Amino acid sequence: MVSDQAWRAVVWPDAADERAARSVRSILEQFKCGVSPDAEDVRRVLGRVGVRTWSDCSEEIAFLEDELRIRSSDEDDDGGSEAAVINSLIAFLVYCRVVLFDHIIDAKAAEQPNKAAAAGDLHAARPGAARCPIMLDLMTDPVTVSTGQTYDRASIARWLRAGCRTCPVTGERLRTSDLVPNAALRGIIDRLLRANGVSLPDHTAGSHRHGALGDTAVTLFGPAAAAGAARLAVAYVVAQLRTGSTAERRKATAEARKMSKHSAFYRAALVDANAVPWLLCLLSATDASVQDNAVAALLNLSKHPRGRAALFEAGGVGLVVDVINVGARAEARQNAAAVLFYLSSNAEQAEEIGRVPEAVPTLVQLVRDGAQRGRKNAMVSLYGLLQSPANHAKAVAAGAAATADPAADDDGGLAGDAVTLLARLAEQPTGALAVLARPGLVARVAEALATSSSRSGKDHCVALLVSLCRHGGDRVVALLGRMPGLMPALYALISDGNAQTCKRARALLNLIHRHYEMTNPSAAPASDPSERVVRVL
Repeated sequence: MVSDQAWRAVVWPDAADERAARSVRSILEQFKCGVSPDAEDVRRVLGRVGVRTWSDCSEEIAFLEDELRIRSSDEDDDGGSEAAVINSLIAFLVYCRVVLFDHIIDAKAAEQPNKAAAAGDLHAARPGAARCPIMLDLMTDPVTVSTGQTYDRASIARWLRAGCRTCPVTGERLRTSDLVPNAALRGIIDRLLRANGVSLPDHTAGSHRHGALGDTAVTLFGPAAAAGAARLAVAYVVAQLRTGSTAERRKATAEARKMSKHSAFYRAALVDANAVPWLLCLLSATDASVQDNAVAALLNLSKHPRGRAALFEAGGVGLVVDVINVGARAEARQNAAAVLFYLSSNAEQAEEIGRVPEAVPTLVQLVRDGAQRGRKNAMVSLYGLLQSPANHAKAVAAGAAATADPAADDDGGLAGDAVTLLARLAEQPTGALAVLARPGLVARVAEALATSSSRSGKDHCVALLVSLCRHGGDRVVALLGRMPGLMPALYALISDGNAQTCKRARALLNLIHRHYEMTNPSAAPASDPSERVVRVL
């Protein structure tokens, strides 16, 4: 009751607040024109709202992001204008944090390792629920996985295709690869977009996500003032990367890391401002925190198509590989491996990466010697590089087949990642023979197929066994025929698996039956009809 009456009361505006509001409006008008405001004017505004340090600025930005998320989820609020104002204030505060504060007070938080990865351990960003935790962009087709986390369908599908079997945010093992559409969140995002004059793409009509998303990100970012503030902040950061002192570069790389994680708009702005070559230069910095932040910023930028192009154009692949080899901290080495995953987005780029002599051997060494996160990132990146047939022989020569261990401790999904990598490696004859050279591996894979609770894990086990039979011949088929738990598992996959897995399981069963018939022509069928050999068509 008191709250209700308080809202009805007439409150005269505070004169100082009104002056601060006028100053903010004036500053936003300057941002629209691409003009940097007077620093003292900005400081007076910040002082009025109690923002006096870098950490205060960061906390206020987080508060406004939460407010934006709450308003976007309010079914009774169509407030597109409110969203635009909040976006402008966020951009204003980001500008203030970057330009006005020389030191990061909360240095521990700024240099903390990000808790997610790419392709095995991607960055778990803090932004609102409308952004995909993998790509950090607005979700246009949100789906929920078995852990309850929501991702954009395209991002999580690519994660699963790369062989990852854990939830990118929680690290929990995914019980199933099923993706359940999140209709409620899609409705919220749709309302937010419509309030800004944009519609979600129709995925049922085959719309391409990335084409629509660039425009959406800019529109959602807010009006010209927000875009102007962001570009000025990015320009300041790039200037510090280029000519700043060690301390200035330390802060600039930390800011580049945070901005590139914030949204697709900031990533595009950083690429346009030529940040990539300067970040690459700082990969060789003697200051470990500068190197960490530069690698993390490049990881975020590699999620943007133009960011990937800029990395290749600047000759950055070799520098990233060097960090995997000799990075000052494990975090830098792990993030550098994840950069290669994003860079190997197609066979042509994977082949280009493979031309760097140390690229494949370095990833294999990280699989062998790295910590869990590093090993996971390296295996997924190798999987991406093996899109190019030219890299198969290099991976075999480097010992990839002997390094990936399907019997690894599976808490982090390493065993599943290893099977996925071996399946890709065995697609070529040299890779299959290298896999078969490992004693007992075929039996372990067959056992994993019979006991795994993961559908995608079963898919990759079947793919690996089919390739081994194709390139290894009758001795592999005979070995599989002697494994008692394999046949029931294959029949179960025929009735329960996806189309591709059904086809592979059917082919594998027919190979085993044909081998049995040819090597035992006089063997009488079992008297029990349920035990007779049935050719699967």
